[in-house]
Amino acid sequence: MANLHANETRALLNLRERDKALRDYLSQHKLSDESSIRDHLIYVHELNRVAGNINNHASAVSCILARQFLERHHDVISFDACEKLQGAKGIDLECRLTTGERVIGEVKTTIPYQGHKLGAAQLTSFKKDLQRLTDEAAVLKYFFLIDGGAAAEAQRLLQKGLFDRSIRVIDLLGLQS
Repeated sequence: MANLHANETRALLNLRERDKALRDYLSQHKLSDESSIRDHLIYVHELNRVAGNINNHASAVSCILARQFLERHHDVISFDACEKLQGAKGIDLECRLTTGERVIGEVKTTIPYQGHKLGAAQLTSFKKDLQRLTDEAAVLKYFFLIDGGAAAEAQRLLQKGLFDRSIRVIDLLGLQS
């Protein structure tokens, strides 16, 4: 794991710590046919507590992959992709080319329902992010996703012509490392 910035290193360490805690919990706790409904609820509650906000971890790792993509494909000045807290307002990724021009990206870890169709809240969130990218001035605009179905849905939204057509959709998990 070369070329990581301080906040990126911290985010990955945090994820590995959560992974260890989750594995420890799962090795010590099991549900069975004899478990009560209350036992099931306690199990899920504790599982959720131990895992933490897993979506924030997915978003942080996705931001790192997106930064690495930008650095591989463009002459960008290296930046810490995890400097902005996950879930904080504003553009997810913002950097500069060595020429000083602005590059922006939004990161989504959405997995569509049944693998291919966005739910109503997911669709609203996609439109909000695509509109944010449309409204911002930048020489390059990216919409980074981690699911092929989500990427296809984003492409369909862009093809409708309601958003800046220069936005590039990238499926981070679909990339070859």
